[in-house]
Amino acid sequence: MQVVTILRDPMVRTILAIVALCVTVGLFLAGRRRKRLSYLLSETRVLGVHEAVNPSRVQILFDGEPVTEVRLVIITVNNWGNEPIRVDDFERPLRFSWPEPARILMAEVTEVNPESLQPTIKAGINEIVVDPLLLNPGDWLQIKTLINQVSKLSVDARVVGVKRVTKAVASGKVTSDKTLRLLAGMGFVGVLIILLMKAGEGLGFWVASGRAELRITQVFVFGMLLLLAEELKTAILDLISYFKNKDGAK
Repeated sequence: MQVVTILRDPMVRTILAIVALCVTVGLFLAGRRRKRLSYLLSETRVLGVHEAVNPSRVQILFDGEPVTEVRLVIITVNNWGNEPIRVDDFERPLRFSWPEPARILMAEVTEVNPESLQPTIKAGINEIVVDPLLLNPGDWLQIKTLINQVSKLSVDARVVGVKRVTKAVASGKVTSDKTLRLLAGMGFVGVLIILLMKAGEGLGFWVASGRAELRITQVFVFGMLLLLAEELKTAILDLISYFKNKDGAK
């Protein structure tokens, strides 16, 4: 078999070992301890006057106050890093704001994870402030708000170890640290096996036939493909969900 013949070449196995080592080091660096604060935004129009209707002839009231176009905005705040974000890490609170003429009609925390999480928010005319709180890895909170004449959202916070608050796509899922550790572990094992096989061959313990290298390569590649397929599946589902939310917000 041609693959077996190629794998018998010491130079090829050396190159494979170097590549596997580089992949392992890269994944290790990618999965190092870090803080990551992100948010997911979903908008849905719930009240409004069609553009074909003269707005001077139709009036919509919310709690007795006139409104023109009301949207349901759901903000999910997540700690997607692998380090806790503590109360003392906040130099200034997390703030979501919309420029005028946007006006917040109501805002409340609807869901949290874990249940012991007790966030406090303050809603102003056109901004929502989340008081500093402890967010362990995987913790999240969801804020539901109704906004009249919503416009572009601005997000501001100053947190130790967090360069900026990032916007997540759809479910907000990123490549998990568990996946990165699995990939790094597989790369490390691949490097170790290749080095041991080269050492054994050099010392005359065994004669390379290429079959063992082939099986190891097949297992390694198959495992990598499974993990990458899972990430691709999640990315596709996230993309579909993103466009559904985008269409629903129109």
